[in-house]
Amino acid sequence: MSAGRSLRSPTLALPGPAQAVAGVAAGFGIGVVAAIMGIASGELLIPTIVLFYSVDIKTAGSLSLLVSLPTMLVAFARYSRDGSFAVLGANL
Repeated sequence: MSAGRSLRSPTLALPGPAQAVAGVAAGFGIGVVAAIMGIASGELLIPTIVLFYSVDIKTAGSLSLLVSLPTMLVAFARYSRDGSFAVLGANL
């Protein structure tokens, strides 16, 4: 490759409203697949962000973590309220 060319992420050149609808549909599909298979959605979410919104891979990975943050915080709060972390203190 020449020095003047840069690597660009492939993208699905959709207009704004169609891109938003495709993003919502992809998010719903990813959520269903992740719930059925019991996987974290990052394996599917990161390529979707890269393809639909032409974001670089590092930013897409960060966005994937940002999306899962509310779920992790709610789970942490529920486990704390249940006393589930008491086992950790007992087995220290």
